Amino acid sequence: MSFSLPALPSTSGTIILTTGLGLSDQGTPLRLPALLLPGLSLLRNLLDEGIPARYVVYQATDFIIETNSLNPIKAQHCADQTTRYLHDFVGHFYPDIAPSVDFKTGANCRIEQKPLTMVENILQDMLPRPSNKEPAELNNVDAAFALIRAYGERHKGGKVFMRYAAANVLLNSGFADTYPLLNLSAFPQATVVPLGGQREEPFFTLTSAVATHTKCTHSISPMIVPTGKMPAYYPCPDGDLVLDTPDNSFVPPRRIKGDFEALKQIGATIEILGGFKFEVQL
Repeated sequence: MSFSLPALPSTSGTIILTTGLGLSDQGTPLRLPALLLPGLSLLRNLLDEGIPARYVVYQATDFIIETNSLNPIKAQHCADQTTRYLHDFVGHFYPDIAPSVDFKTGANCRIEQKPLTMVENILQDMLPRPSNKEPAELNNVDAAFALIRAYGERHKGGKVFMRYAAANVLLNSGFADTYPLLNLSAFPQATVVPLGGQREEPFFTLTSAVATHTKCTHSISPMIVPTGKMPAYYPCPDGDLVLDTPDNSFVPPRRIKGDFEALKQIGATIEILGGFKFEVQL
């Protein structure tokens, strides 16, 4: 299937597509692979056109567990399950491009304290003064801070929202050439294309702002994708399916119906996804 996405900037270098995953300690949603569908479709198109490209799917597992105060045993189980599930999914439905898809989680996706603190300080300088303005009245950066602060209220009363924002900037490659996922010097004239659902838009805004501030030498071109409008990496509160409890009679609630429909279009039905046995040993 194809997705309507903005055009990529022209480049003679490698296109590095990325998708960041969150984490829950309440189970791994069966619809999680829907978040990757636009990236996988885009990767296939690029490779078919002879354009060098890679797709990096990552999860800062340890950082998320600590920052969101998750149950470490349950969350690690979900993280391991997520990696095996997505690895199997790509191998099953996209075997032709699977060698160009990298999964980086756990020890392969660590955020170092020094660059994290440096980005936090940059964001702190950008932080707007308190205002009674509505989000629609704010400029893009100020509105992004307001949205991320609201997200952070769900975790430790919002005290760590700046830390969370800084981590996203780093993982989106927005801090000069300090990139936790890849050695960008190995990819001259690379363009990094972070892909994410609607909730990622404020993080993408701050990524672009910091990239401009720190004069990144590589290009960054974030894209909002149509799947994962309700984050696909933790169960929807309206009702959802997790890997341990597939139910072929499940009727998805409105907020996640699009994810299941997108998966069904490539033949990834609830029955097939629920039957994955994680045969791939990582």
